[in-house]
Amino acid sequence: MKLNSKFIIIVLITLISTQIVLADEISTKHTENSFLKSAIIPGWGELSMGAKSGYFLLTLEASLWGALFYVKDQEDLSKRKAFAFAVENANINPQLDYDKEQLNYMKKYDNSGYEPGGYNFLVMQQAVTLYPDDSEMQEAYVNEHAISNEYAWEWDSAEDRRYYAGRRTDILDYADTGKVITGVILVNHLLSVINAARVKKNLPQFIGHLKIDRELNPGFELSYKF
Repeated sequence: MKLNSKFIIIVLITLISTQIVLADEISTKHTENSFLKSAIIPGWGELSMGAKSGYFLLTLEASLWGALFYVKDQEDLSKRKAFAFAVENANINPQLDYDKEQLNYMKKYDNSGYEPGGYNFLVMQQAVTLYPDDSEMQEAYVNEHAISNEYAWEWDSAEDRRYYAGRRTDILDYADTGKVITGVILVNHLLSVINAARVKKNLPQFIGHLKIDRELNPGFELSYKF
């Protein structure tokens, strides 16, 4: 994972691990549609009722969307850089549209050929294993799964392939970070709806904790303070 991606996660964990105490001076005015407002834009419903806690949720929402756009931009940039590197060092055709599966094959195999170490060599071995006594089925399997000459590749060196593999890993890291941020955005919307209900009904303050587990799955814990 690149430093920028790590930094994003650290900042988010710092933000969402901070204890959120939501207590406000309640106004009974402008309570209509407060739930809907908070569901659409976190903090909007609370602010319409004069609850200052809405500022925190609104600021957090803006920060999360900013982080999400940044991560998506970095993911797209990494894709373009990885592809350009493969064009230069794996001799692929820049005019062709390679799918995600093919691009991932390039990070695992030195070439697409039928010699040992090539992707098509693996396909031949699979064909023989699946149809040991049927040459026609073997040929059909290879024709269906082998990489054609049009989409062939061959890395100039194993070092180049490893470098490309690292860039493809960066892409996955950015994608995972985007999923985490998206999850936190959804939790923030839920939190705002709950907070709007508390504000509208003049309930006691509650304390919320937004957390991320080891698998980067966001979660939320809520407790009331009387």
